[in-house]
Amino acid sequence: MKVSSLVISTELEDSVVVVNLNSKRYYILNSTAGLIWRGITEGKTESEIVERMVLEYDATKDQIAASVGRLFDALERAELIV
Repeated sequence: MKVSSLVISTELEDSVVVVNLNSKRYYILNSTAGLIWRGITEGKTESEIVERMVLEYDATKDQIAASVGRLFDALERAELIV
């Protein structure tokens, strides 16, 4: 997955603000979702992002993979990633 060409983002304190220029909607991602977003912008795969998060968070790999998967689904539905 990659960021849609109609999407811009910027970091704001410990959040990431993402704007879909086509729908004119904006989203504020918390620090955890922001980490996932940065991984996407760096071209990381979903599994690479999960592996990075396993090292940083006190949760099982399965829990993290499920959470990352849910966020990927939401970002795709919002047309932020393609």
